Amino acid sequence: MVGLLPREEYRIAVERSWRRCLEWHLPSDARNPILRLQQAEVRSRRQALLEALGDIRADTDRLAEITLKAGHCLVITDPEGIAIETHTGRAENDLLRKAGIVPGSCWSEKLAGTNGVSLALKEQTIFTVCGKDHYFRNLRDVACSAVPLRAADGRIMGALAIICVDRETPVDYILAQSLLSQTADRIEARLFARTYSADHLMLPLPGARRGALLALDDKAMIVAATHSASLSGLPDGRPVVGQSYEDAFETRLPQGASSCAAASAARPMFKANAELEEIAIKDPAVGRAVEKAERLLALKQPLLLLGQQGTGKKRLAEALLRGCETSVRYLDGLVLAAGEDPSRAVSAWLVETDRFLAKGAELSVLLSQLEALPSRAARRLAAWLARHERDGRDFTLVATAAGNRPPEGFDVFFPSHVVRLPALAERRDLASLIQRAHRRLAGFGSSISAEAMQRLTAYGWPGNLRELEDVLTEMVTVFGCGALGVAHLPGHISCPETSGAGFVHTLESALAETHWNVSRAARLLGLSRATINRRIKAAGLVRPEDLVD
Repeated sequence: MVGLLPREEYRIAVERSWRRCLEWHLPSDARNPILRLQQAEVRSRRQALLEALGDIRADTDRLAEITLKAGHCLVITDPEGIAIETHTGRAENDLLRKAGIVPGSCWSEKLAGTNGVSLALKEQTIFTVCGKDHYFRNLRDVACSAVPLRAADGRIMGALAIICVDRETPVDYILAQSLLSQTADRIEARLFARTYSADHLMLPLPGARRGALLALDDKAMIVAATHSASLSGLPDGRPVVGQSYEDAFETRLPQGASSCAAASAARPMFKANAELEEIAIKDPAVGRAVEKAERLLALKQPLLLLGQQGTGKKRLAEALLRGCETSVRYLDGLVLAAGEDPSRAVSAWLVETDRFLAKGAELSVLLSQLEALPSRAARRLAAWLARHERDGRDFTLVATAAGNRPPEGFDVFFPSHVVRLPALAERRDLASLIQRAHRRLAGFGSSISAEAMQRLTAYGWPGNLRELEDVLTEMVTVFGCGALGVAHLPGHISCPETSGAGFVHTLESALAETHWNVSRAARLLGLSRATINRRIKAAGLVRPEDLVD
């Protein structure tokens, strides 16, 4: 057996496990020793774990894909060692299924004897049990490598395991452990960032592997750390949490971090920039998002802005980069997707950008609407980013994408550097936002009546800021810059009872704008493609080319 613990400690851990199995009188030659839960209980456990872990599907799906290509099996368990998900591929994995590796199988030591999952959970570290070290004979043809999954506070929430036919080849164990540890670190870093990044400065532990993160308060004190960062501790044996960053590591904060860490809630960083202040106005969630984005750029960390179409991601990105005072290289995924050969266009853009960098230019790269890039073009861009990440990225990187998660293939470049902008209907400063946008268009002598404002704030705004600005521009253009009332509002906003017809109007506008590209219309309105298709059918809308004269 191999692992991150010294070999002797692993041998002792396995021997202790065998002794416990003997004390429990487990029959090592049992034909079907692995018990299984009913599917109803498996579903409830699976739902509970996935809700606790949050948005990790991109990480586990990628790990499952690699595992299946290698002909192995991936198992996800809850904290009690119950398999809530299994990914088993090719026919030669019948051996794994016969060993009881199915959803609902119980891998606690008292039920399954000595195995990788139970020892990883008990020893609280990554662990590989080779075939001959399994207690039950029907498991001795397989090797099991497992790693605990941890919450932001270090609690064990489950385990990931790669199970394969044991060829007694150490490289198999090493590769499995490498994949598992990278995935587990990435998931913990995501959960840690989701918990702390809104109100704290996030920094990597100096000299530690990726995923060892620290959370600093406004006085640059370390208030929390991921498990791997806590485990590392300080050279003199002190824990990292509770220490001053500069005292703990005898070094100053990275350039730009000092001012970020000292920024208080009463005086957020974005107040210094009038353009960023206007974006946030009075919504605390947007204010924190803007402040986090500024912090990341001050530390020269890559930044990804997520949210529905029209929430202002591109506007925020451009405002942030104007503060960097560098030249900006801009790539728009939606524009490229509409071209004749997006892959060739991306390649040309990459070559030109490398020329700028070779000349030593101070450069910022803005990648807009990543989700719209065709797969081949996306792969070329991802490979270029990976090369610069490996060689030491020497430019500021900001990207935007519609949705709640990074597009496939790009999440690795933004491990905990994601800022989400809320939909317009979710903003707490909607009235102020409408008032500010109206005054920008019509001047300070203009006004909106209380009743009209009530209708505007009650409307759902499926097109977000883009739709709001279109509506206000049309109102000012048609009715002038004076006082606006309910009578001046579009019909689908002024009359709540006609909201259904209003949405049909909005849907028709979105379809016309996207030339009846349903996927793009769905992204524009912040809805799924399936929902858009249902609405098209319900409204009886027909593609223009399908109309009969």
